[in-house]
Amino acid sequence: MKSPPIKHLTPLIHRLWAHDKALDSIKVAVAFGGVLLYCFGGGHKDWLITLILGVIAAALAETPDRPIGRLKALLVTFACFALSAASVRLLFPYPLL
Repeated sequence: MKSPPIKHLTPLIHRLWAHDKALDSIKVAVAFGGVLLYCFGGGHKDWLITLILGVIAAALAETPDRPIGRLKALLVTFACFALSAASVRLLFPYPLL
C-alpha cells in the first residue's frame, strides 16, 4: 500500500524552512502577492510598476544584519528609489531620443 503524497512533502518542507534563501524567496513572493492584490483589488493599476520595483529594491537591500542595520539599509534603498522614480517622472516629458 502506498503512503499518501503528503508524507513525501514533509521532509522537503522542513529542508526549505531551514534554508535562508527559501525563506527570503517566500517573503518576496508574499510581498509581490500583496502588491498585486492591493493594485488590482483597489483599482490602483497605475501604481503597480512602482510598487513592484519597490519590492524588488527592498528584496535586494535585505541583509542578515541586526534589525537596525536592516532598517538603515531599507531607508537608504527607499530614498534612492524615490529619487530615481521622481527623476524619471520629472524627466518623462523630455525624452533624449
